[in-house]
Amino acid sequence: MNFEIAIKQIEELIRGGNRDEAGLRLKQIKLDTVPRRDINSLANLSRRAGQLNLAWQMITPLIRPKFPLAKPATDTEKATYALILLGLGAFPEAVEILEAAKSDCPDIHLAFAFAHISRWDYLAAITKLRRYLRSEDLTMYQEMIAKVNLAASYVATGNFKNGSPLLQEILKTTRENDWNLLNRNAHEISAQLAIQQQKWDEANIFLDQATTAGEDKFNLDSFFVTKWKAISQILKEGPSKKAIQQLTDVRTLAEKNKHWETIRDCDYYQTVITKDPALALNLYFGTPFASYRKRLIDKGSSWLKIPQEYHWQVTNQPSVRKFHLGQGEEIGGSAKLKTGTALYRALVVIASDFYRPFSVGSLHSLVFPKEYFNPDSSPQRVSFLIQRLRAWIKNNELPLIIASEDDGFKLQATAPFTFILEKSPLLKMATSTDEPARYLTLIKKIKAGRPGQALRVADICEITDLSTRSVRYFLKWAIEKNKITKSGSGRESRYKIR
Repeated sequence: MNFEIAIKQIEELIRGGNRDEAGLRLKQIKLDTVPRRDINSLANLSRRAGQLNLAWQMITPLIRPKFPLAKPATDTEKATYALILLGLGAFPEAVEILEAAKSDCPDIHLAFAFAHISRWDYLAAITKLRRYLRSEDLTMYQEMIAKVNLAASYVATGNFKNGSPLLQEILKTTRENDWNLLNRNAHEISAQLAIQQQKWDEANIFLDQATTAGEDKFNLDSFFVTKWKAISQILKEGPSKKAIQQLTDVRTLAEKNKHWETIRDCDYYQTVITKDPALALNLYFGTPFASYRKRLIDKGSSWLKIPQEYHWQVTNQPSVRKFHLGQGEEIGGSAKLKTGTALYRALVVIASDFYRPFSVGSLHSLVFPKEYFNPDSSPQRVSFLIQRLRAWIKNNELPLIIASEDDGFKLQATAPFTFILEKSPLLKMATSTDEPARYLTLIKKIKAGRPGQALRVADICEITDLSTRSVRYFLKWAIEKNKITKSGSGRESRYKIR
């Protein structure tokens, strides 16, 4: 095979929006025949065509070789590997690879930007994309990919001044070069910008230009057009019966086709318009991304108050049975998980996002943070862990199931059941493999907040963003471990870091 010609042809297919055809051609390549100089290009093409396992198989021998290589992996190859891990859901390992590079390599900056975007952190992405675009020797298409993502980040952060002229440039360049995929993306982003500026007619024009005719039962371009028209309608009209129904229809279509982030978006825009505290809190505690939570708090600053604890009623119905995730035990019941164990971490992870299922890659990287992801062996390990968690649920007669979706695992309830969630970053602390790590983090936080002071329980609640119940559990541990001293009793009790 002439790999130079093959790479060029597959690149053109992807640029034209024919990812399926590109994927078929990539699958026909015999991996052991690919020369070193072409591995990175083909792995990147495989990733862009949605063939993530193939991409991983191509480039992993360079990043995690069984024997030392004569030529170690370059930073460009590490960036490609990190992007593949992001696609597989192994975010922590991807960031570890990028941080270890410590390089001014343009591809590292671009991969970092995509990592930030995957966590809704558009401000951080803007910084990395700007650095990437200052690089020399970028092809026009590479530059355009970065500019499309930069424009999307500008729009997401409300930066109209920089977003508008950049989108005009992108639309012109992609049209002239017949880069259909990027051109459709640019029309959709332009529509989002027009919606934010309340230019409703202009938004509809952009959306109409973003759609394409397709034979698929579910055409993603047309779906996004429908989605943003519904969002435009509710922002324009307010919570009218018609606007709410249109958004509900989009949500139903998204559920049917498992487009989870659209469901989250529908709840966000309905929350913004209706100012419904119940929906807002469900969205806040059901979203593990700090940047997304901040976005919601900023929008609801005048009417939304985040409590220290939230009772997530999984079936939207009150229940007698309640499980406190922070403590790993049922309130007034017998179900209990030892914090710090893999089983406990798995439950916390799956319960941290009410919308999107957790992929095998995400679960593996969060539950086993010190181990590398391997598409050949990691899925079996995660599957065994899920079997154990299902067995624990059954043994404790909890009305819960871990549903297997095509794109991961999702927590559901067969009868009313409540999880008690904390405002504090439970997921980050609970997924530590060191059991006391969560409490040691709290001690550092108290030291920084009130150094050397004797504190009441209420003071510690304020500093740590924990509920009274959680603070009392923490204090019990800290006193036993000789980390904190206690003086007084009852209401006069005071606690001081040793």
